[in-house]
Amino acid sequence: TSNRAKVFVYGMRNPFRFDFHPETGKLFVADVGNNKWEEITIAEPGDNLGWPCYEGPEQTGISPTCGGLYTGKEHRRPTYAYPHADGRGAAIGGAFYTGDNFPARYRNAFFYGDFNASTIDVLTFADDGTPVSTPFATNAVAPVRMATGPDGALYVLFIADGTLRRIRYTGGGGDDGAPSVALAAPL
Repeated sequence: TSNRAKVFVYGMRNPFRFDFHPETGKLFVADVGNNKWEEITIAEPGDNLGWPCYEGPEQTGISPTCGGLYTGKEHRRPTYAYPHADGRGAAIGGAFYTGDNFPARYRNAFFYGDFNASTIDVLTFADDGTPVSTPFATNAVAPVRMATGPDGALYVLFIADGTLRRIRYTGGGGDDGAPSVALAAPL
């Protein structure tokens, strides 16, 4: 087998965490951008995600090797990209929520963080397949890893204070409003 056949995905700048969708098996990758964009991409085997020629939806123009991509060679565009604004600037791949303690709209949703902005957001998809990102938690200082626990809570590692914390649904909000959640003291 050639070395090229051993590469699952290439053209990433700084991939920081990934997870597989629990039902579809698709790979979701969070890729930390350079100066302008953060990306979450549903990647397929053999995909070129475009770096260093693209960052988010934009051509970077920083490499002379980009001619082929700029003149028609295909690359996988981000599924969801957001700009460096409001302190955001380091996408941290999270986890799919597979528990049953949060409202139904969060089941199999992709929770991801932004290290710089100290936030946790939720990526879902509209009926037409359009990605929708909604804020979930603020003051989540420096999240670096997330997972659903066997108790149905979302667990988050924070590097700034070296803690693992549990986020649990405390009621209210329901499917039509923002949920009430509690961020536990360090475990």
